[in-house]
Amino acid sequence: KDSQYIMREEEEKLKQIRDEKVNMPLHVPVNITKALPFKAKAKVKLLHDYEDEDRRRRTNLLQRLNLPSKRPFKSQFLSESDRKIYSLVQRLGTIDKQKYKENQQRLE
Repeated sequence: KDSQYIMREEEEKLKQIRDEKVNMPLHVPVNITKALPFKAKAKVKLLHDYEDEDRRRRTNLLQRLNLPSKRPFKSQFLSESDRKIYSLVQRLGTIDKQKYKENQQRLE
């Protein structure tokens, strides 16, 4: 009788529908991903790609607000001093890009 009870219990366990196992994506360190060949890089999924997440959040927010452009969005939340700082940083970034392009042209 004991053996029959054990057999029934095991059969019930086998009959239970189990969830499909989901493996976590493989985390590959950044310095190793840089050394990977080009074809392999596309297959590597980063666990926390914060820049990509932030970019998606920003675009989704702008799409939800249905603004005609990004400028009114900035003017709503930036004070006058912040706007000046923001525009100065943008100009410095533009100058830096121009200098980089000129250096690249000289090297060629």
